[in-house]
Amino acid sequence: MSSSGSSHTSNEDPSVDSLASSNAEVELLEPIEYYEPGGVHPIKIDTVLQGANSSYRIVAKLGWGSFSTVWLVKCCGSSRWAALKICRADSPPLHEVAMLRYVNAGSAAPHVSTLLDNFTIHGPNGTHTVIVMDVVTPVQKEIVYFWRGNASALKAIARSVVDAVAHVHAGGVAHGDLHFNNIAFVKPWLEDDDPKFAEFVAKPTLFPVFSCGADVEIDPHIPPYITREVHLVTYERLSLPRGQSPSRVKLLDFGSARCLSDADGVLEKCHEQIRSPEWLLGPSTTRMATTASDVWALGLAIYRIMACDMPLNFGGLMGIARYSGVVPTSWLASDAWNDLFKPDSFEVSAAQADELWAKASSDYLRENCASDDEAFALVRLLRRCLSLDPADRPSAADILMDPWFASEEQYTINALVVPSTDLRYATRAFALAGYPIITMLLGFLGDEEESAPANPVRAYGPGMPFRLSFIGMAWQQATTEYLSGGYRRLRSGM
Repeated sequence: MSSSGSSHTSNEDPSVDSLASSNAEVELLEPIEYYEPGGVHPIKIDTVLQGANSSYRIVAKLGWGSFSTVWLVKCCGSSRWAALKICRADSPPLHEVAMLRYVNAGSAAPHVSTLLDNFTIHGPNGTHTVIVMDVVTPVQKEIVYFWRGNASALKAIARSVVDAVAHVHAGGVAHGDLHFNNIAFVKPWLEDDDPKFAEFVAKPTLFPVFSCGADVEIDPHIPPYITREVHLVTYERLSLPRGQSPSRVKLLDFGSARCLSDADGVLEKCHEQIRSPEWLLGPSTTRMATTASDVWALGLAIYRIMACDMPLNFGGLMGIARYSGVVPTSWLASDAWNDLFKPDSFEVSAAQADELWAKASSDYLRENCASDDEAFALVRLLRRCLSLDPADRPSAADILMDPWFASEEQYTINALVVPSTDLRYATRAFALAGYPIITMLLGFLGDEEESAPANPVRAYGPGMPFRLSFIGMAWQQATTEYLSGGYRRLRSGM
């Protein structure tokens, strides 16, 4: 059922600035400032929302951002899990919904977010657009947790990403914002009604929001608690039997996408680190999604996959010029280029570009390539994708025919190696053992008397001071990852 609004009965509403922004633990989870009129919608676990195609029970939070929150939901009357995105009231994603409908109806549908449902709900912060889609995990998390050091698997993932982009382009659409978190894997194992997974997500961590002053009431625009996200990759890493891994890449967030048949289409947003030179240099009226700008972002994505999540950061136009070894004459007439502060020592040359790429290959790429020749072929492909002239960049379909992919071993992404049950329990026990030790060593920090809160409304989590719980959780995560990663490296022959 849809949420309904309610009025605030306090004589004086607490301002946004008076909310829980000073509470470090909650800010790492989700700023309460987002919950305001026109902002995001306050949600309670187990709330049922009535959509156009089904009803959805809120189970856990998958993520959040300044424009939306995303929730894991169970489709009522079926065993299916889905991701439910609730957008800000003042930013209805009309273009994204329209583009999702368009691409879901075409040949690119297997490689884009499946639009399962779309409806609106009403609440204290306004009317919100709701989008229901597949549950996915970003490629970044899969690489970090499962594929580090596995050259064949990483290349197979890169091929899957290129194939997805090629299908979208063939369907007549340019994505426009192919940053790493918009590339994800579907979760086929979520199609089963697994009681273990239901148990894993059934008890999310909640951080109650309450007033620190007797004369201040909690604003109805704010949820009664902040919910910590659940991480599906944690369940995969610790619970799934060997071989159950994501099998297909999907592209997310079509809010900046454009139909290639449309003559116009201004990019309202594009992740800063993937902006192509023509985006940076051109006037705002020409900043629209093209297949060439997608290929630029695709080259950066391939680099990041093969570098195990280490991004290639140019640092702006001067960095791009250094990696290219040339400053095109068209740049020299650009205000964007001439407005840059360029030190007297700024130089570009083909030799310098070769050195930069050789260092990038040596530091990050070579260890994930089968040979020196393969690493060289990869760099050559990346330099093609990152050509300064959009006309010189290959199409996504051409990239699939590149010699680097031609040398690819037949590798199935499903061949995921997960540590055995005994090892998983051993690493978790070792990690957990360090948690109380660190807590005891630093326990005196928790004995400090807390000063009076500056804000009348705050959110609090469990009793342990945040600085201690954070250090303990970091120890547990780091040791588990290190030991499990060592096991994976042994299994992959590293």
